[in-house]
Amino acid sequence: DPALQNGAIAPLGFWDPAGFCYKKGETGRLVFRKFRVMELKHGRVAQMASMGVLIQHWVHNLGPDFADIPSGLGVFTSWKAWIGLTGLIAYCGYLELAAWTDNPLRKVGDFGDPWGAGLFVPTENGRVGNPTFRDMEISHGRASMIAMAGIIAADLATGKDAIEQLGFS
Repeated sequence: DPALQNGAIAPLGFWDPAGFCYKKGETGRLVFRKFRVMELKHGRVAQMASMGVLIQHWVHNLGPDFADIPSGLGVFTSWKAWIGLTGLIAYCGYLELAAWTDNPLRKVGDFGDPWGAGLFVPTENGRVGNPTFRDMEISHGRASMIAMAGIIAADLATGKDAIEQLGFS
């Protein structure tokens, strides 16, 4: 039952108005897993992107060759920025296709514990890590996806980056 899985958080609980996850049997379990993997990956990307759009306001000058690169979505008008973007896309492609592939024998979103700290890898029995970490990660990912949509829409409407939207320069 999808309503009993992580991410069904008050006050909404489990919200699937289109009914994508209410298929029965093994097919329903696989569909739910596919959508949960996508939600976690998109949430993680949105969390990194939301930090990136805030930081790049101040840290976009990596030397005299890059001083003329604008902030916000204006960065896409600079050919110099496309050099870095190409490398970033290649790295993300590697992570998506090789390093962070979904393993059906592990919990959704569990890519291991690279430092061996045991802090952020919730297990089925809850003995390792924080048992509520997955709910927190899903909530923060959802909030970041909404935040990025708002930042992009505001940048398109006003031409100001995320920090300028707040009235800072």
